[in-house]
Amino acid sequence: MSDTQEIHNYPFDSIINFKKSGHSFSYKIIKEGTYPNKSLLAYTLPPNKYRIPDDYMVETTWGRSNNRCVVQCFINYIDNKPVFQIWFGKCFEHVVSSVRSATDVTNLFHKEYTSLKKTKTSGIYLFGLHLKTLEMAREGKQRAHILKPIDQCGNFTLTKRAMSIGKHILAEFNEKTQKLYNLEDVPALESICYSVNKKHTFNISYENEDKTKKKQKLESIVRALDEGNIPRDSYRRLCAIEYNLPREGEISKERININEIMVQLIPITIVDINTKSQVDESEGVDIDDESITQEVINAVGKGGYRNINNILYYLVPNLVQKGILNPDQPIINLRISGDG
Repeated sequence: MSDTQEIHNYPFDSIINFKKSGHSFSYKIIKEGTYPNKSLLAYTLPPNKYRIPDDYMVETTWGRSNNRCVVQCFINYIDNKPVFQIWFGKCFEHVVSSVRSATDVTNLFHKEYTSLKKTKTSGIYLFGLHLKTLEMAREGKQRAHILKPIDQCGNFTLTKRAMSIGKHILAEFNEKTQKLYNLEDVPALESICYSVNKKHTFNISYENEDKTKKKQKLESIVRALDEGNIPRDSYRRLCAIEYNLPREGEISKERININEIMVQLIPITIVDINTKSQVDESEGVDIDDESITQEVINAVGKGGYRNINNILYYLVPNLVQKGILNPDQPIINLRISGDG
């Protein structure tokens, strides 16, 4: 375990307490600051090489009883270079500054104020440049500034972000459960749900996906949409309300897949109605009125049909297997109705 600790509830509480063997500091973050562009960003000296923020202000407290000290530290980039300031005194009425480094201005402060006290410390600790909490907060705000708003993101970006969140939460869950549960217990994170701007909802499932059940569910939804004549836009609005429903893109892919399979099992024959030779003459004629026939020919031109024999070749074995048809009774009575 590391011998350093940062105890805080930042950014909800501006106080960050830092503890290390032999050192204890309390930081009140007044201005978090930001990191300048890479071309301007300055660093502390090796080996640590901490990044130096701009527009940064912190009130630092350290020492005990009579040796207790409180100062306010500022860092501002002037002419593209960081300027370090330490304000001290009962009302912070005194100031020392340096353009060289945090350590240099801290040495000036010790000469002015703490030369008789045993409270000397490094410039890194005095300015809190080592605090990982602030480093992460600044980086997070920089990324948030660069990232596109969710309303401008495509499905790929939204999925990628959700997966990243899911992985981080799962890793933290696994780490915490090892400390909170007996070794014989097997806690499992099954799913999480979160929303963005209260209108984009994301549901992440950690269970192993049953592909067979998922396919059956997609097929059932395709059937329900087709039988109910529900358009794509209506289904999308439904998905926005009920996040457990598969996305419309998945439904469209499954519908295309079903159509491709059916084309192979029961081919669609393209008919040029102006050329009667393509029509199966063995099939009976349903319309005897030549004027109606000619009107249909002139209006349609081309069409498509599935042979009833192919349909029966596909349906009958399945119906026999289910016990709906009796193979000992070879006569099947059909009723064709509707517009299909």
